[in-house]
Amino acid sequence: MGYGVVIALATLVCFSLARPIARVLGQTGINVMTRLMGLILAALSVEVMAAGLVKLFPALAG
Repeated sequence: MGYGVVIALATLVCFSLARPIARVLGQTGINVMTRLMGLILAALSVEVMAAGLVKLFPALAG
């Protein structure tokens, strides 16, 4: 339950600071951050997929 409270607090802080952050970044900064977060998400998904394939097919490990 402790981690749930921490995650809820972190989410609350992020949502409460969203408007000031958006004002500072502007539309161009928001677009850049959106693309950067998409790239990070894609890299994480490739890493998870590769780990899953190595578990399914151990011969891929090398």
